[in-house]
Amino acid sequence: MYLRSPVYGLLAAFAYCLATSLAAIVVATSQPWLGLELTAQADESVHIQDCHAPCAGIDVHAVLVGIRPAGAKDTLLEVTVFDLTEEPDILPDARAMDQFFGRQQQRFEVLNAPVVEVAWQGVPGADIRLTSIQPDRRPWTSLPPMFWFQLLVACLGCLIASWVWVLKPRDFGTRLFAVTGFAFPVFALPAAIYSTRELALSAGLFNTLSLLNYLGALVYGAAFAAIFLAHPRRIASPIVLAAFPIAGVIWWIPTALGIVTDPDLSVRFPTLFLMLAAVVFAAIQWRLSRFQLTDRAALRWLLLSLLLGAGLYITNQVVSSILGWAPPIPQGYAFGFFLIIYLGIALGLRRYRLFDLDVWAYRLLLSIGTLLVILLADAALITLMGWSSQTALATSIWVTGLLYFPVRQWLWARMSGHGRIGMDQVLPQLVKVAFEPAAHTRGTRWRELLHTLYNPLQIEAVTSDAPASDQVMLEQDGAMLRVPAMARLPALRLIHRSQARRLFSSADKHFVAEMCHLLSNADASRSAFEDAIHQERRRIARDLHDDVGARLLMLIHRAPTKDIADLARHAMGDLRSALSAIDAQPSRLSECLADWRAEAQTRCDAAGATLAWLESPLRIDPLLLPRQKTLLTRALRECLSNSLKHADCCNLQIELRTALSPNETFIFECSDNGQTSNPEQWIKGRGIKGLEQRLQEMGGTVAFRHKPPGNSVTVRLLLTNPES
Repeated sequence: MYLRSPVYGLLAAFAYCLATSLAAIVVATSQPWLGLELTAQADESVHIQDCHAPCAGIDVHAVLVGIRPAGAKDTLLEVTVFDLTEEPDILPDARAMDQFFGRQQQRFEVLNAPVVEVAWQGVPGADIRLTSIQPDRRPWTSLPPMFWFQLLVACLGCLIASWVWVLKPRDFGTRLFAVTGFAFPVFALPAAIYSTRELALSAGLFNTLSLLNYLGALVYGAAFAAIFLAHPRRIASPIVLAAFPIAGVIWWIPTALGIVTDPDLSVRFPTLFLMLAAVVFAAIQWRLSRFQLTDRAALRWLLLSLLLGAGLYITNQVVSSILGWAPPIPQGYAFGFFLIIYLGIALGLRRYRLFDLDVWAYRLLLSIGTLLVILLADAALITLMGWSSQTALATSIWVTGLLYFPVRQWLWARMSGHGRIGMDQVLPQLVKVAFEPAAHTRGTRWRELLHTLYNPLQIEAVTSDAPASDQVMLEQDGAMLRVPAMARLPALRLIHRSQARRLFSSADKHFVAEMCHLLSNADASRSAFEDAIHQERRRIARDLHDDVGARLLMLIHRAPTKDIADLARHAMGDLRSALSAIDAQPSRLSECLADWRAEAQTRCDAAGATLAWLESPLRIDPLLLPRQKTLLTRALRECLSNSLKHADCCNLQIELRTALSPNETFIFECSDNGQTSNPEQWIKGRGIKGLEQRLQEMGGTVAFRHKPPGNSVTVRLLLTNPES
């Protein structure tokens, strides 16, 4: 049922469009027809553009003077541009409209005669010639393209509105949009009939068509204004929303009954009021949606659609009547601008890819603004400077083009929340992220890069219970952007782009996906490089073990003296430590601390010194790379050796403090109470120089200072383990 009901709704809308279209075709083709194509000229004359059967013998481009029934010698009815008025709504008052309908009735009665005499001139001022024509019924093939265009636009608008409604039938915004869709043919198809008439319609038919046009326009305008009370959020009750189109019908009834005849009161003022009401309601919605990004994006697109459609219509009038660039587009073709509004409103109400529509909204707004600047500059030069239209147009385009690109770039950065950032600008930062050895720092740099690019309101880690995905995804109509886990980086979710002023777009999605692809490739290359290094180290370790180790073992057994044997044993121990550092696996800091404490205690006990081991609780227990463990082990041994060898004290006390800072920097301090000299006066030996050099290579530091009654050594090393 739920799958078929939208189909039924669309079929009903299609049947409605088909029925109204057939009715319009039947009415248009049931009128008497002379076979003339008439055009109004600038000199107020009416020219015969073409002549088809049943007319014959009339020159093309002749001037039509008048018509009369055959045999009536003194009743020639003059045909003027006034009789070809396309839309009676443009007439100034009710008196002018009554005069127009009266003239239409007179000429329609002549067209209904069995034979009509057409008075015409070959050229203006020439002798008047008469041609008798027997009127026929108008064939459908003679209906001009403008008739079919209005019919097509009305049906498309109705079907678009119906499509949006059947997919969201419970939404009040789509219901009102459907009302505008069904009202569209009501005002467009009558206009298609009388705006494409050959010469005249009966006053009764013309008045009926005009009233239907009024009815459709009032219902359309009322429902359109009410849309902004229901979308993107409903701010009025259903009764109020329904009251708007009903009020349009009620306002139309006195006009239909002839009580109200003033066109200002019947349609012009109500239409203007409804347009202003739509603007006010839109401003209220804009205010209420300031914290709802998707609502504001939908509203922005609705307003832009209205601005674009209405702006093109107004531009057409301004260009033709004021600036004189080109002749105006006929009203029938101007109905096409309504289709632009329908498409925009449909996309906004359906919330179809708002993250992309939001970007298009900014681009179209910039284009419309550029056109508006050209129009205003041209009008100002013509009005204030008295320039010709050609000179003013050329100057306006030249000045606007000169300022367009810098101003456009500035406005785009202001409106969209960022300038254009290319991959060439991002690549150096990606390299730093990819080759950062510390996991914590790598994650921080990745977050900082994303924050720099998109300035989100929040960046959060994706929880483990969320569905896993290896693709960059837009969530909640572009309000969020999900970045997958890759390159040993966690999955992240960026929330509200540009501090909740923008939606994420498909371009943002593709750009982040490209960054993730480059990061993954860089990480894979780095892993392959590290694997090659480890394999080479293991090969070197095997060679050292097999060759140097065997010779040291032989030297231990064949040493001529005990000192040489001990020296060989120490060399063997150092070799084993070096090989362990090359081939060993990472170790937990807690395990290393236990080993170091045991070794320090053993050495202090052997030397008769007292050891005080002070260890701060570990917030985390990171892994230490073999090189880090070896370096810290040697540093601890060197510090103990300095205290045990050089401290001149009969009751030596050694204090060791260890701690791990929040940024994963390991710190240990070795203090003694020996009576040694100030470290600033020391001549550094090979052991201290070697320790400083090794720490510096791995980003660590060592500091010696005098701390009465003895000295103190502080070692710092950032634990840069990628897996920690």
